[in-house]
Parts: sequence; structure tokens; C-alpha cells
Amino acid sequence: MTKLLIITTGGTIDKIYFDDKSDYQVGEPQISQILHAMHVAFEFQVSALMRKDSLHITDDDRKLIRAAVAASDAPQVLIT
Repeated sequence: MTKLLIITTGGTIDKIYFDDKSDYQVGEPQISQILHAMHVAFEFQVSALMRKDSLHITDDDRKLIRAAVAASDAPQVLIT
């Protein structure tokens, strides 16, 4: 069975809102819970690389993401 590597960077899927969508923090990666609840039929591994909203990701962060993908031997990679 193919194993999917999921690299999380934070953002919408991991945001915890404290009021009417204006006050938030980036929390723990939620993708594992979501995929388990959906009873997906594939193996996956989650790697939490950073906790940043996409508006705050820098060129250095992009280099870090690129390096994480390059270092992986996973046949498929999903970045959230």
C-alpha cells in the first residue's frame, strides 16, 4: 500500500478561532483526525514542519518545505 507523507505548515486547516473569525492561533495539525474520521483506505504519515498561516510563510520557509520534500522517500507528498 502506498504511504502518503503529509507535511503540515499550519494555516486554515489547523486554525483555532476564538471569536468571529478574527482572533486565532495555529494549533496542532488536524489532518490525522480528519483522515481517521473519514476511514481512508491508505497509509499516511504526518510531519508537522511549522505552524504558520500561509500569509506569513517566507522564502526561507519555502526552502525548508522544499528540503523536507526532497529528503523524503515517500512516493507521494501532500503539503497543507
